[in-house]
Amino acid sequence: MRAVLSRDAIRDFDRYWIDKCNIDGFILMENAGRGAADVIQSLVAREPNPRVLVLCGPGNNGGDGFVVARRLRIAGIPERLLLTEPRGRVRGDAQRAMSAYEATGGVVQILGEDVNSLRDALIDATHAVDAVFGTGLDRELSSRYATIVACLNDADVHRVALDLPSGLFANGVSSEHVVNAHDTVTFSFPKLGLRTPQGFRCAGHLHVVDIGVPSEPIGDVSVSAWEISEADVRRWIEPRAVDTHKYAAGHVGVIGGAPGTTGAPLLSAIGSLRAGAGVATIAARSDAYATLAGRALEVMVRTLQAESIVDDVIAFLAGKHALVVGPGLGCDSIADQILETVVSHAAVPLVLDADALTLVAKGAARFSLPRGTVLTPHPGEAARLLGTTASVVEADRYGALAALVSRTRAIVVLKGACTLIGAPSETPVVVPLAEPALATAGSGDVLAGAIGALAVHLAPFQAAAAGAVVHAIAGTHWKSDRGMLASDIASEIGQWFDGRRASV
Repeated sequence: MRAVLSRDAIRDFDRYWIDKCNIDGFILMENAGRGAADVIQSLVAREPNPRVLVLCGPGNNGGDGFVVARRLRIAGIPERLLLTEPRGRVRGDAQRAMSAYEATGGVVQILGEDVNSLRDALIDATHAVDAVFGTGLDRELSSRYATIVACLNDADVHRVALDLPSGLFANGVSSEHVVNAHDTVTFSFPKLGLRTPQGFRCAGHLHVVDIGVPSEPIGDVSVSAWEISEADVRRWIEPRAVDTHKYAAGHVGVIGGAPGTTGAPLLSAIGSLRAGAGVATIAARSDAYATLAGRALEVMVRTLQAESIVDDVIAFLAGKHALVVGPGLGCDSIADQILETVVSHAAVPLVLDADALTLVAKGAARFSLPRGTVLTPHPGEAARLLGTTASVVEADRYGALAALVSRTRAIVVLKGACTLIGAPSETPVVVPLAEPALATAGSGDVLAGAIGALAVHLAPFQAAAAGAVVHAIAGTHWKSDRGMLASDIASEIGQWFDGRRASV
């Protein structure tokens, strides 16, 4: 897994190498600019007559831009540089980088208050390098800088951001005005802001380059999140023994299914089988049993009678290795009884999804969740659990995740672009994928089932992270951003386990 850092952690990282290891900060800036220039040269090589505009702010991000401009100039690539503030605002290492650029014959033009010179410069450019703000930004942009961002976004150029698209907050909180980059060259580590839906959308293709020191946390640097990869998941999953039988592979119980929502538990059961369970059995309410039994082929179905609901649920728990509760369950008093019985008596990994989350949010289920319980909310369900709105959750997903973990003491999978996984005493994990094809009814049911299957042989936190990864990878193989069915997702998960699918 790769570390993802916050703004403060990046400052600690730089301070460690500068203050404790006596590496000149200008050397780190030079290395960052060189790495970015290498990426940019590979991008402009696709253009027969490239003309690069480098837009620099007065801080260290602008200093990186000065290095990029100098190296492009030396490489013979036509460049033009605009500085957003008066020269006197440029200090320290950035001033040294500006002087070095000018020493090669580069000209620093000052951008006027009306930003008209930026519009004119963009008309003549094929590429624009955004080196205005970096990781230090912690406030919304002024109206002038919001206009600058709008000019960049409106221009018919290939936009490349240095470290972060200007306007994007490194700490992962959404902001109003952000450069929409086609490529972003970030230094040493991905930042939290790059691993959010907004960051994923605005950063474009992400390139992580080193700055001449090891790209790993060191000293007092704290990891803000871990970015999980497909390779991590493959290392966790051990091959089955040749004499494995279906019950040794894992028996996943799915509790759900009410009239009109019988597809949800069936999708969870299929998701669990595609993710490696040997057996899946659905326990459905009696008024949905006949419908489910008529649709299930590879899945067994049992009934829960209203008059004996507690005894029936307890009997169903026997022999299960993991449980998924909530898909199509309903939110009435019977559903509450079912959920309360499960959490009071289950001794195996438990995944709560869909209606089960609504019951927990309503406070109808009056109990403490067993240790290791996995919750799988989408932003709307997360909002209900926190007593807020989905827009507030999406505006600060890392903050919402921390609040959910603190409130429930459970493992939480906050679904969406760049799905997050958190748990008590665990550093959050982020899945660095955003697949719009997965925005389809039943997608979350399949994910819950996959996590249930993986929890048979992995620790619940690992199972939650692994399930989120393989679910996201399933979306990468759909050739459109729409039209995928939940059953397609389950099929793609099965093909990934079969080894015929890998992330792209």
